[in-house]
Amino acid sequence: MFIQVFSTFFIFFYLINLIFFLLAPPPEGIPKHKKVSEITYSPDVPSDFPVFMHLSQKYGVLYIMSKFGHLFLYELSTGALLFRQAISSPQDSVFIGTRNSITDGILVISKSGSLISAVLDEKGYINHMVTQCSYAIPDVSSVALKLAARYSLPGCDNLFVDLFNNMLISGNYQGAAKIASQAPGTLLRNPDTINKFKNLQSQPGQPQPILIYFQTLLEKGKLNGNSPIKIEQNFFFFCNFALNSFYLSKSLRINRTRQASPR
Repeated sequence: MFIQVFSTFFIFFYLINLIFFLLAPPPEGIPKHKKVSEITYSPDVPSDFPVFMHLSQKYGVLYIMSKFGHLFLYELSTGALLFRQAISSPQDSVFIGTRNSITDGILVISKSGSLISAVLDEKGYINHMVTQCSYAIPDVSSVALKLAARYSLPGCDNLFVDLFNNMLISGNYQGAAKIASQAPGTLLRNPDTINKFKNLQSQPGQPQPILIYFQTLLEKGKLNGNSPIKIEQNFFFFCNFALNSFYLSKSLRINRTRQASPR
């Protein structure tokens, strides 16, 4: 058995099973996060076993280095194996490893004294997951979107744009604004998106779409550095004021209706 405790996860091996679960209590109504995955070693070295693990907070992945030189990479939210590759030979076995504080990858030392570095390619990570790991990850596109938003990873631009446009077409302006706030960089936080929301018609009983958009960005703290900051900040405060005024006036109308109703 191999056990390691990180600040947020408890991870251990038992026989060929990799088991990891979240230490922090989940939000009310959500089951505790726990995943069980099977680790498959190379047929050439059936007696292989893990000697080092590192949980990358930067990308949400688990690095595992085995004694006979195989690197395994697991995605934490699904427990899916993303990658397996020999980076050293069984004759030049690995005996120690540590986190690379610069890249949040790993550094390992082999029997011959070789220093081996491994780090996730953030530019190709999402594309690799979508194209190579669909067999192991159900609804891989949804998972890829969540990871790209959470860790600001490139490679999911088309998925973000398609989902954003579909929500606008269906009238889900709140959902479209949320997607825009989660999209990396200025992909959907730009003048074109502002103009789209400005030209939309408001729905009955709802604030103006442009107010919904800026209110969502304000809640997410997504100020766009590519446009004039002061103008955007002033517009944010105006939208926040207008939105609060909308809900206040709506509340007053309801209260007046109640007061005018016969007892």
